[in-house]
Amino acid sequence: MVIVIVGLISLLALCPLRYLEFSNALEDWFPASKEYLEKYNDFLDHFGSDAHIIIIYRDDDLFSREGIETNRDLTSRLHAHPNVSDVMSLTGINMPRMVGTIPVLMPLLIPGDENNDQWKELILRQQICIDNIISKDGKATGITLILKETEVPASYETLEDVREVLKLDEFRFKDYYLVGSIPFTYAMNQLVRKETLKFFVLCFMILCALLIIRFRNVWLALFPVITALVTVIWSMSLFSVVGSRINMVTGIVPVILFIVCLATSVHILVRFVRKISSNSDKMEAIRVTSWELFRPCLFSNLTTMAAFGAFVFIDLIPIRTFGIFTMTGTAISFILNFSLLPALLIFSKRPSGTRVFSMDSNSFPRQLTAWVLKYRRYILVTSLVIFSLAVIGISRLSVETDQLTYLKKTHPERKANELAREWFDGIFPVELVITGETAGRWQTKEMIARLERIENELTGIREIEVWHSAVILLRGIAGLLKLPADDYNGVYHVLTSFPDTAGGSQNFLRMYLTPAAEKARISIRTKWMTNKEFERLAEKLDSILIPMAGQLNFSYTITGVMPVYLNIYDRLRVSQSLSILISFVLIFIMILILFRKLLYAATGILPNILPILTTLGIMGWSGVEIDVGTVLIAAISLGIAIDDTIHFLNEYQLCSGKNKEYTARFVRVYSKMGEPIILTSVLVCLGFIVMVFSSYLPIVYFGIFVSLNIVFALMYDLLLIPAIISTTGVFNRSDRKKLET
Repeated sequence: MVIVIVGLISLLALCPLRYLEFSNALEDWFPASKEYLEKYNDFLDHFGSDAHIIIIYRDDDLFSREGIETNRDLTSRLHAHPNVSDVMSLTGINMPRMVGTIPVLMPLLIPGDENNDQWKELILRQQICIDNIISKDGKATGITLILKETEVPASYETLEDVREVLKLDEFRFKDYYLVGSIPFTYAMNQLVRKETLKFFVLCFMILCALLIIRFRNVWLALFPVITALVTVIWSMSLFSVVGSRINMVTGIVPVILFIVCLATSVHILVRFVRKISSNSDKMEAIRVTSWELFRPCLFSNLTTMAAFGAFVFIDLIPIRTFGIFTMTGTAISFILNFSLLPALLIFSKRPSGTRVFSMDSNSFPRQLTAWVLKYRRYILVTSLVIFSLAVIGISRLSVETDQLTYLKKTHPERKANELAREWFDGIFPVELVITGETAGRWQTKEMIARLERIENELTGIREIEVWHSAVILLRGIAGLLKLPADDYNGVYHVLTSFPDTAGGSQNFLRMYLTPAAEKARISIRTKWMTNKEFERLAEKLDSILIPMAGQLNFSYTITGVMPVYLNIYDRLRVSQSLSILISFVLIFIMILILFRKLLYAATGILPNILPILTTLGIMGWSGVEIDVGTVLIAAISLGIAIDDTIHFLNEYQLCSGKNKEYTARFVRVYSKMGEPIILTSVLVCLGFIVMVFSSYLPIVYFGIFVSLNIVFALMYDLLLIPAIISTTGVFNRSDRKKLET
């Protein structure tokens, strides 16, 4: 009956999986109510979406007739796309020029003109074009597509159409690259879609092979795998139903749930095999196994849920979502391990043959016990030394929020953006929005001159490599119209006399000045900054703008994509500390409830805190930074590793009344729990280590350091716990009372 019910629910749960969505968009990271996101959205409302597609390429003959004609043909082809409103390119720029005494809007590069030097000189004189559509050396260019529809599906369809155009023979440059927010988020979506499936398949195959090798019985090994698969299906179905989206963080949820469920299943399966191998009745073996392991498995799953639940308090949406669904999935896995798995075991056959690995004999447990008791003081001292070195390493940890460095150096998207950084100065914008008291404020000659005063102060800030603004545009057009350099009011009215559909300079103007002219934008370009570097830049801007704002009666806002992403820095730093603290407290309470003694709880939590500190210390010493993946390591490792500690201490407590000698107790615990603890540790390590094949470095480091932490946790469980117990006498007082009674 259980199998039928679970099967029907699983079939229903498969339907929502078809509608799983993948997204790495900015709005999927932050709650919309956050002030920094509100500022950014307000900026987008006034100056238009910054979701552009930019084609960059480099050519020494960029201004040759062939080079110009190729650029013009490509611009024309792209402009004809139904979702493209305008194309900013060398040959797509229309600027007012004087024809006699009449200003006429015409291309900067006139078709048929063969004066290459004049073309190049004319373009490079327009500061608005430098590091925008042309590099300073005049050898690299960018073609920017401004889209009509910025919804994700339409944007991605447009990107695919652009790729098809670039495959045509007449547009096959030596090297071209697509950059911008749309190509980047598209690449990330494709990456998470591919790697979510890849990780799960690899994990599934490796762990299935491990279980088959251990149990020498395909069907017996598949029962826990089936249980884990059902856990993943139910959890991800719920994920889809509530409308959550998969990104690089939540994409590892299926693998983690698969591993967590199998870890509990292995404890049940090992105990069941031992029971049935001793000629016990199958139903009796299932009943006794479930009864003996229900309590430790319940608390081990609760502690895992507590660790995952710590992420629910983090205000980064992907990390919070990760916490919610790993916690929910862990609860589902426990229910299925004590309902579906026992039902499946009814159909198992009695295992036969020699196992590849076994700790049932007394030889190895006795040798290990003797070694631990002999060198227990050395184990404690070594642990203390490792702890000291780890603390120093942790003090060296830093946070990285540059999304590009999250990709491996060989990834095409990272290569494209690094070339863009090399060819164009300051490709990352920090947006400075100047707001006047009344509409039309920035279109008057006097106020535009004051805006120019603000920009003149920017030249003294070394972090600013270049900037673009309405003033720079108007200054360049004044030269083309042969008007006085400061007659910006006249230039403004010339520009606005042309229809909006004319493109070129009109679009440039709307990018830096709102139609009602109440807001002006200065787009500052820099390299990618750390949080502290941006804070220094903001302080310098404040020192300039605060006094001027009082004099000239304006307000200002500093925003942009990079400042928004830099808010992840503070969130990650808080997330790291908060998740460890919350998970530590919750897990400590769980262990205290389980063993009902403060010293027992301390003995249980210490061997799991030390591996985390050791792992974080290694990260600090090796220069691995805290990012959106590695921030998960500590709490997840604690939640998973504590399971084996609970099983170890629970077994020690159970056998304490049978023998008061340390040697006999540890031999018994190692004999009964050594194999499942080692097997689950190997299983977890192999499950997480598949993530080294990711192209996303945070996930690579996540897999490596979680696996490393599990190895440390296993060593501390097998060595440090016995050393603590035998040295301090923890468990002894209550044990003696029980024995005397």
